[in-house]
Amino acid sequence: MDSSHKHGFGDLLDEHAPIICLLERREMRDTLFSWSITRLPGTVFTDHVDSPEVLARDLIHEAGHHWFTDAPNAASVSFSENPSLYSQWRNIILHAFGFLHACWAFSLTAITGPRWSTRLLLRRRAFCATMTDQGRLLRDALLALADAVTLITSGPLRNQLSKAVEAALRST
Repeated sequence: MDSSHKHGFGDLLDEHAPIICLLERREMRDTLFSWSITRLPGTVFTDHVDSPEVLARDLIHEAGHHWFTDAPNAASVSFSENPSLYSQWRNIILHAFGFLHACWAFSLTAITGPRWSTRLLLRRRAFCATMTDQGRLLRDALLALADAVTLITSGPLRNQLSKAVEAALRST
């Protein structure tokens, strides 16, 4: 996707979301579903609307999940099933790995929002509202994130996650 490459997410998509399976075509006001599974690394299944920016946002989010699935192993970081943390995005309790996974992937989508929102503002209010919601959810997760990030024993991985969250908070 040209816009993703232009805004610095090209390598992430090229490496972690090279296979895109478009599912349902929906309207901007509809809930969009995107997902990926570890058994099909690099494959993203996603609903879509008539907007390359919205598709790029969802692909970046799912590529982020694929990246974070691999990153702890590459950095020799492991997580126990405890502690369990509340996920604002899913409204459920997740173990630390799942919670950090969500903070990473949603930070990436929050970072992308302002880069596209001025182009989308007039014609895509739902997109902009979603980006605002992501920032609010990320802020709500900060207290738990402060504890969870200490479980990442790799300094570079911990710093990369922290920088993404900080950038997302500045963007929203």
